Amino acid sequence: MFKFNLHGRICPQASAVFGAFSVTSVFVLVPTMLNILMIFSKHTVSVVAFIVVTLYFLDTVASLLWNGPTTHHKVEAAAQDASIKVEEAAQNASQKVSAAAQNASQKANAAAQKANAAAQNATLIATQKAQQVSQKVQVTKQKLDDTTQKVRDRLPGSFPWDN
Repeated sequence: MFKFNLHGRICPQASAVFGAFSVTSVFVLVPTMLNILMIFSKHTVSVVAFIVVTLYFLDTVASLLWNGPTTHHKVEAAAQDASIKVEEAAQNASQKVSAAAQNASQKANAAAQKANAAAQNATLIATQKAQQVSQKVQVTKQKLDDTTQKVRDRLPGSFPWDN
């Protein structure tokens, strides 16, 4: 709201005004009031204070008697309305959370199904490749055995250095 607020919590402008009025109150207003009250006797000041407190008390009682029941009913009605609104908001939030959880669960299940399908597909492909490699290894082994046999057939029974 103000330009120099500190983290949105401390308002230097309002703090300066509060401080200025506090200093003015302590150093100017209170001494002035005490000087004015010193003009009157203690008995007069006590009587005036009693009258002011009595008037304040009577005003409070009158306010409670005339406005109390009406205000009480208004406060109760407002509290009940607020309670109903809070319950509705809680139900709406609960429904939204449940819907979001169900949606997330469905998405997770779909992702798990896709992952399972991909894993099965990868397993199938790996099995096929392994079978192909195995067949190639068997063919290569057979060729090697055939070649070895041909070489043995062409060699003499013994060599002079074998003795």
